[in-house]
Amino acid sequence: MKPLKLEMILSLLGSLFGFLAVFHKPLGLSEAWGWYAPVLVLVCVVPLLILQKRRRAARLAVGLPFTEKPPTKRRFWLLLLLIIAASLSGPLWLPFTGVALPAATLVVTSVISCGFAILVFVLSWRYWNKRSNQTLQPTAGRFDE
Repeated sequence: MKPLKLEMILSLLGSLFGFLAVFHKPLGLSEAWGWYAPVLVLVCVVPLLILQKRRRAARLAVGLPFTEKPPTKRRFWLLLLLIIAASLSGPLWLPFTGVALPAATLVVTSVISCGFAILVFVLSWRYWNKRSNQTLQPTAGRFDE
């Protein structure tokens, strides 16, 4: 099942508001956007997560697997490369967000955030692939009865 148009719209709006939350000062927006934009991100993300959970539950109720097709190694390496590039590019874009740190500190924080991001990504990838590769076993009901 493909994502609904509403899911795509909520995702794009959430991303736009996240962008505005981070770059409201360089874009010349008022200080109020520093508060409004994160709230609007949550307003977009919460319904998006609910819609995705319902779509996933509908797939499981029909008897289809957890995901349409298992993620490929190619997707893994692409996402890992994007995470590394985004986290190591911090010294380039952080000064535009109002963060005033020495260059050495920016580099150190970017390297630490890169390592943390890689760790979180690899652990979550393993967790979700383990769950999506399990076969659905019919049960006779709850075991605690």
